[in-house]
Amino acid sequence: MLRRPVSNLLYDLARLAFAVGTWGAGTAARLLRLSVAVWPDHPRAAAWLMYVEALRAMRHGDCEAAIALLKEAAARLPDAVVIRANLGIAYALEGAYDDAIYNIEAVFKEGWSPARAGDLWAILVWSYLRTGRLPRAKDTCERAAEHNVDTPRLLLLRAVVAGVQGGAVPTEEISRLLRVTPTSAPMVLEYAQYLAARGKHELACQLIESLPPESWGQGYRVVAYSALNAGDMGTASWAAARCEEAGDDAAAVAMLRSEIALSQRHAEEALSHARRALESSGNSAEAHEQLGKALLSCGDWAEAVAQMIEALHTGKGSALAAGLAALASINAGDFATARGLFTGRRTGDGLGVACAHVAQCRIMQHEENYEEALKLASWALDEIEHLHAWLALEPLIERLTDELSFALGQISSADNSDELADLQRRVAHIRAHWLSASQ
Repeated sequence: MLRRPVSNLLYDLARLAFAVGTWGAGTAARLLRLSVAVWPDHPRAAAWLMYVEALRAMRHGDCEAAIALLKEAAARLPDAVVIRANLGIAYALEGAYDDAIYNIEAVFKEGWSPARAGDLWAILVWSYLRTGRLPRAKDTCERAAEHNVDTPRLLLLRAVVAGVQGGAVPTEEISRLLRVTPTSAPMVLEYAQYLAARGKHELACQLIESLPPESWGQGYRVVAYSALNAGDMGTASWAAARCEEAGDDAAAVAMLRSEIALSQRHAEEALSHARRALESSGNSAEAHEQLGKALLSCGDWAEAVAQMIEALHTGKGSALAAGLAALASINAGDFATARGLFTGRRTGDGLGVACAHVAQCRIMQHEENYEEALKLASWALDEIEHLHAWLALEPLIERLTDELSFALGQISSADNSDELADLQRRVAHIRAHWLSASQ
């Protein structure tokens, strides 16, 4: 019969730990877990534990998991306004701005003190901006001002709203506010991309050029690559041209131009820009890798691999360089060298990760570690399946699926027969999909 009093005590201690702020979150989580363990049906502890775990998920960038946890916690504790507030924040971070607006507006209506919610006001203004509701963004700025809320980020957004609405961004004021809150620079660049995508290039330029002059080229490059990832070739090309006009690093601009050409399936143009990038960069690892990708688009596997190997010799090299070099070593029978390419941590985009997983799958298959090989094959297929269309280069898709087919064909395990057959079907399906799409 002591379970409930003990659980309630642990729960009360957890709430005290919450009062400490961020520093107490870990302690609160441990106490809540104990409270739930002692009394699984505690009416509030489990929901608050979900809240704590959601905050951790947000800190690690997993907004999807955070949203699921916060929705469940809010359903269990509808009176806990702070949970709804963080649900609104999580939605905004995930880009679900309408849901963010709905939850944050509800929080203010339900009694959250508007005077002590600077970040929440800023997120609400930002969400209205990103959904194109400029008058509502302005109205929200005015509502925040009525409550004497004037955080640096909110003041920055207020200047952006006023400038865009008036047709001329106050660059000096925004520059000053960015010095106060430099972590807001990505937000400014994101909104500049949003404006450029809607043809408001002059306003977009004014926003980007509110950054320090030495950062203009990099700012345009960030916008270009972001637009490229979103499939907005017009904005990507515009931003690349602005990079050149801003006198940005010649090698960086050439690599950007090469990547844009790849996305448009202009293989020879991509190759020309990549060669120029290599000449301008003084043989950087990144330029060798870009040249390797361009050579792949031209179907020159051997020379592409040579460039990736050169990238590894020149610098750290990414997962793409390591993956392609490892596959070349594997096909030469040198598994020791292939294995050594993955002794350190390597990062990259989906294409690079796919290549690395395929190479590691072959290594595990060779070592008869079939369970690990099957897992890596599944991961590789996940990455290949979700590649951007311009990264799914025909010669590479053929090679990667051939390597996976070979590896899976060497595995014979009654324990994994269903999984093996499913993976073989996936290889055939994904290969057919991408090769037909490239024709």
